[in-house]
Amino acid sequence: MVSHTIECCAFVVQGSKGSIAYSGDTGRPSGCGGPHQTPDLRAMLMEVSFPNREQRLATNSGHHTPKTLGPELRKYERSKELPVILYHIKPVFRPR
Repeated sequence: MVSHTIECCAFVVQGSKGSIAYSGDTGRPSGCGGPHQTPDLRAMLMEVSFPNREQRLATNSGHHTPKTLGPELRKYERSKELPVILYHIKPVFRPR
């Protein structure tokens, strides 16, 4: 389970060449503890729903901003070399 306003999950998918982690809707602090102990982690898919200027809304609704995601990613041993794919930006905040 991850931290969100309703039940949500994160998954670690393991294969013969390594693992990837997928975090569903998750706010701060992330409940996505499993990937921290995954030595063959190859990539992560993480949600970032709001820009930093909407931190209060993000916190109240159980989502990340770049500001809250950064510290979560730094918990990983190889955080600088680990590819991270960001998704779930709210359409109103997408560049036009």
